[in-house]
Amino acid sequence: MPVGKDALPRDGAPKERAAELNSEWVYRMLLTLYPAEHRREYGEQMAQLFRDRMRRDGGGGRTVLVWFQMLSDLLRSALNEHLARGGYWGIVKALLFPSIRYSARKAQTNGEVAALLLLPGLWLTMVLGVAFIVCSFVDDAERFREAIINTGAILLPVAAFLNPLIAGMTFRLRLRYDLRRVLLAIAIYWPIYMFVTTTLFHSYLFFFIADKPSSDISEVSIFFGSFTAILMCIFPVLVSLPPSSRVPAPTFAAHRYFRRTETGFSIIAIIGLSIMLLLAQ
Repeated sequence: MPVGKDALPRDGAPKERAAELNSEWVYRMLLTLYPAEHRREYGEQMAQLFRDRMRRDGGGGRTVLVWFQMLSDLLRSALNEHLARGGYWGIVKALLFPSIRYSARKAQTNGEVAALLLLPGLWLTMVLGVAFIVCSFVDDAERFREAIINTGAILLPVAAFLNPLIAGMTFRLRLRYDLRRVLLAIAIYWPIYMFVTTTLFHSYLFFFIADKPSSDISEVSIFFGSFTAILMCIFPVLVSLPPSSRVPAPTFAAHRYFRRTETGFSIIAIIGLSIMLLLAQ
């Protein structure tokens, strides 16, 4: 009887096997960093090498070490491949192409959706890591390291929280793009955008600017969040969505649980904003 990709062996440990399959799926997604020709020729061999390493050296805390070694080798070799095939312009195209291909406007499969959620954080981590290394060779390196850490403390949470919100709103409007759906999407997502942005800003001021009173922090964060949330709603509506309305949305975007989750987060955001307003008094 044929065995599907996600089938679990009866005589093995289902949890370990499921973790192995999930790890391989993530690794295969990361192989998109290589040039297409390289993936077609060596993709299966690299995936097999990853499976062998995980089975031989993985397990418990050792899995993290295997991931670190494989990921560092993948990034280094992918960079060398792009550099050898297209020079520095090949590296630029390699960084831009996944961001264009795996976007909320075009993503259809679950894998493409996962890539668009992971890539912004991955790019930011790579850029910040390179900047952190480069600053070691300049004068007054400690000051530059502190600036990079502060920048990462802002940008990485923004990528982690705002990127899924933009994607969710885009998926909702790709199902049907008309005035009623646009207004409904804004009504659902605007409180979420506002709550997330104010929370991030409030947290940043609290941890990095400790001498500001909490009331001032709340008032400034409410204003900043309101302004940013409006921009975040207007941008995808006016720029991203009309062309993408011709592309079918991922199937889960039409599921009732997806719509219930949106509504639930919106209600939680409204409650959170109300609490912030009370604290700002």
